[in-house]
Amino acid sequence: MITSIKVAASAITFAFVTLLSESVQASEYGNYLSFGVARINPSGEYINSALIISTEFPYAESYGANIAFGIPYSQSGAIEIETAYRDVKIEGSSESFEATSIMLNSISFLDAGNNSPVPYWGAGAGYTFMESESGLSGQVMAGVRLPVMENIDVELEYKYFHFFLETSVDFLEYKSHEFGVGIVFHFGNK
Repeated sequence: MITSIKVAASAITFAFVTLLSESVQASEYGNYLSFGVARINPSGEYINSALIISTEFPYAESYGANIAFGIPYSQSGAIEIETAYRDVKIEGSSESFEATSIMLNSISFLDAGNNSPVPYWGAGAGYTFMESESGLSGQVMAGVRLPVMENIDVELEYKYFHFFLETSVDFLEYKSHEFGVGIVFHFGNK
């Protein structure tokens, strides 16, 4: 039994490494690591069916940060894993809540050649953790990467993020429009 588990693990590892090496060869850019910060314009609604309460949250302008690791699968696409942190302020109050999300994104690039801006768009799905609760989340994004050095880009991005949290009596829907700036480090040829 243990031998078959080791063989299966070795086969999966070999397949993953082969896929990575082929994807890096297929892509002009290679893998990348990006870091970003964002200004967040949130909105949301809280519903408690037991108490029959429905409340729109008056959120204040808030901020967040993210880090993503991308693996190109073709000349014009990449899969990335992203984690993001959001510190969301409640308007007229010193209260806030923190949320951390882990997302799997698919990104499409429209590359016009070396040293030119690279527009992109994409979508992602994942899970968000907020205080002691967690739930499904999704996002769509669009942006542009501006080359500043051989393997470094500056990134400008818009992201629409949507998070759902449902328990037996509560439902929280959180949405945000996020405007971000970041830096992207490419590993490989560019």
